[in-house]
Amino acid sequence: MDYIPPELTAKRWQEVYLAPLPPVDITGLTVGEPCDPPFTRVPRGRPKKERVRREDARAPRGRLETRDHGGLLPLGAVVATVPDPVQHRCGTCGEAGHNARRCRRPHQ
Repeated sequence: MDYIPPELTAKRWQEVYLAPLPPVDITGLTVGEPCDPPFTRVPRGRPKKERVRREDARAPRGRLETRDHGGLLPLGAVVATVPDPVQHRCGTCGEAGHNARRCRRPHQ
């Protein structure tokens, strides 16, 4: 057993704990003053993580359709498809397809 140091053997561990441990005097540790919370720094900017949402609160995105998927899913299964593209409206003229920055009408 030359590969194990003598401090790590079971016999040495038993010898260490043969003598009882002396009691510790803690009367000077209990001051009675309230403990303040630790100082924390609030980071700048938006938090990196998105808030945790409940699983049942999530709504499916896009159109829902029912059809037969080649026998892979049960007949009549509801499947979410690709989300519909959002149609932006101009703040100046109100037409769809462009925003106020690209509007040909003059801003008022």
